[in-house]
Amino acid sequence: MRDIGGWPLPELVLPGADGLGYGHIVLTSESTQYLLGHLPDLEKPLHRSVSWMALWESVLSGDVSSRDLIALALRALPRRSLAGEVETELWRGLDQSSTVGRRRAIFDALVSVTLTDDGIEKLERIWREQETLEGLPLAERQYTQLAEALAVRGVPDAEGILDAQHSRIENPDRRARFRFVRPALSRDRIVRDSVFESLKDAANREREPWVLAAVSFLHHPLRAETAIEYIRPSLELVEEIQRTGDIFFPLRWLNATLDGHQSAEAADIVARFL
Repeated sequence: MRDIGGWPLPELVLPGADGLGYGHIVLTSESTQYLLGHLPDLEKPLHRSVSWMALWESVLSGDVSSRDLIALALRALPRRSLAGEVETELWRGLDQSSTVGRRRAIFDALVSVTLTDDGIEKLERIWREQETLEGLPLAERQYTQLAEALAVRGVPDAEGILDAQHSRIENPDRRARFRFVRPALSRDRIVRDSVFESLKDAANREREPWVLAAVSFLHHPLRAETAIEYIRPSLELVEEIQRTGDIFFPLRWLNATLDGHQSAEAADIVARFL
């Protein structure tokens, strides 16, 4: 074993363990391997949080494979699971969580990742208020989130759900946001194309959070195949967006554009642009 002055090296060195660091935390190879094997066993929640972020940054930099990170995430669930059982584990975690904050976080994850027919039907029953979640009262935001998630998954009555949700929203600003985002949820490819074309006009990008939500729906993983043609023009818009938008908007625009894509074709478009 390597050592320093006769003392063995620690198994884990975690820069930024106080959670105050800002930037890319580069892990040693030994620390990376330790976290991939033992991260869920770290005692302090803050240390686990910092470690997840550090490993995610390592995935982005190419030092850790996404397969290894996903395998670790599955091992961190209450029992070892296959990917197809993630929803079941999340519902179980929702039932067993002791705080509203934790239940809400798990519910948000469920709305984000649910793909099975049974899971989608359960979310729709919750949206229709035919089923309730014990210990987790849902507010307007959660019902809007549900309606948008159901629409992007192409449920049969998507337009009816969106119509009904629009009528539920009482706050004028939130209603305006919903109207802005809604066309990006459309099942009609022509409508989604028109949304993307409209965003080339800087005047239509003034409400940046609304724009990012719409772009995320256009590039949702379930729509990635049809959205691939938006990638190149989105990259070409970045310099203009930098001139006309908030300092953080270009990166957020790129994240919203690329997060839903995993294909070799998408990667090739980015590589050729660069």
